[in-house]
Amino acid sequence: MSNKQINELTEKSTTLVDDDLLLVYDSEEAGSEKTKKVAISNYVATINSNLNLYVATTGSDITGDGSSGNPWATPNGALDYLNNKFITPSSIVMINIADGTYNMTSSINFRLQAQNIQFIGNSLTPANVTFNFATGLNGFAISRPGYLYITGIKAVGFARAEFKSGMFSSSNSFLILNNCIVDNFGVGIQGQVGGMTSANNCTGNNCEFGAFAYSMGRVYFNGGTLSNSTWGAVASQSGRLISISTTYSGNSNGTTFTSDGGIIDVV
Repeated sequence: MSNKQINELTEKSTTLVDDDLLLVYDSEEAGSEKTKKVAISNYVATINSNLNLYVATTGSDITGDGSSGNPWATPNGALDYLNNKFITPSSIVMINIADGTYNMTSSINFRLQAQNIQFIGNSLTPANVTFNFATGLNGFAISRPGYLYITGIKAVGFARAEFKSGMFSSSNSFLILNNCIVDNFGVGIQGQVGGMTSANNCTGNNCEFGAFAYSMGRVYFNGGTLSNSTWGAVASQSGRLISISTTYSGNSNGTTFTSDGGIIDVV
């Protein structure tokens, strides 16, 4: 089956019946909304156990295979590998990222229909795993339903005036951040358009908005620091931001700002 056919199948899938069954439109009846159960493994490669993949500055997105001895050069190599694969809800894919500086010429935009992907850097010293994003780029994003975990990574933007986002969720996705640093973006850590971001012991620094809940998005900012930005925390257009034990410092216009039905709860 071609990649186009696989993409069409997974896009049409409406219900996960079991770890290895989907309820899909009946492909034998064009235009029909009749459905049937099909085994995912008949159409796409299925990841049904925990999997470790590896990224290092010494790796290659062209010749790497994601093993510890032959890693990819960026997380995009791992995401390309996972494309068109179905990850069962009981499985965890761990993308282990070695210490180093990664100069990115493209954003890391997670669009897989998946349950549990983890980017794991250096949880003790996140600055040891630094991603520098070139002009005009967002940093890390998840924009489809699913769960993305990021631990121990620092994302640096080209310029806060570009108003790009460092780490954000959208479209009913879930982004869970632990011990991450976001620096020099327009928006540091964000939940937008129905996305939910939970940031634990994270830092949003030197941004226009350190943390931002926008357009029905949600942000839970717990135990971290929002500093040296124009505003520390912002909520707008019915976004909701919950700030728990957050340290605010050096924000030029103030700690928090709300507009257009946005809500910020400081706990």
